[in-house]
Amino acid sequence: MIQKATFAGGCFWCMVTPFEDQPGIHGIISGYMGGDVVNPTY
Repeated sequence: MIQKATFAGGCFWCMVTPFEDQPGIHGIISGYMGGDVVNPTY
């Protein structure tokens, strides 16, 4: 069974490195969450 976890950080890419080589991780997506702006940018 695959489950989803959501983590927050100050930088998108700094949240990838700690997880990308861990066993059991099937995918990592960096981006914004929440808010009400469609396709937000920096």
